[in-house]
Amino acid sequence: LRIENTGNGNHSGIFFVRESSSGTSKGAANIHVESNTGGTGTALIFGCGSNTSATGAERMRITSNGTTIIGASSSVDVGSASHAELQVETDQNICGAFYSTVNAAGPGGILCLGHARGSATGVLQDNDVLGEVRFAGGDGTDLETQGAKIKSEVDGTPGSNDMPSRLIFETCADDANSTTERLRIDSSG
Repeated sequence: LRIENTGNGNHSGIFFVRESSSGTSKGAANIHVESNTGGTGTALIFGCGSNTSATGAERMRITSNGTTIIGASSSVDVGSASHAELQVETDQNICGAFYSTVNAAGPGGILCLGHARGSATGVLQDNDVLGEVRFAGGDGTDLETQGAKIKSEVDGTPGSNDMPSRLIFETCADDANSTTERLRIDSSG
């Protein structure tokens, strides 16, 4: 199956529309490809509308470089001058939730951050960052400036099933534009 737009429009795709008993269109969904201005890149768009809408509003976008954006149509740099591969924007208080419904005493929702050199089994070195959680806020210019950071670093020489590490807590002082280490728990505790 090939869906192609040979006209002057900037998108082609599959559109799903439900009609009510009165014959009016209600509740729509779509999956379509959209070209950006100038046709230099494309994005795969997923949309859906409410029960009273005849058009499906954009809900998720996968850009031509592989970035997945949920709740917005363009990428925003948060906590860094580099964009994230997965971005979620919402006007609600919670942007994401990870939880488990395992019927056992095991762990609840787990967020795993990892780092390896060159491949999934590439051995790290002393002082390499295992992962970090950054907290950034809008400062009138952008969302790149970090207010606080929690990170884990390698604290020694890794070996087979051996990953010595430290946990570092950083905050940003008033009139500063970068975080400063405030607390460190090293591999010896």
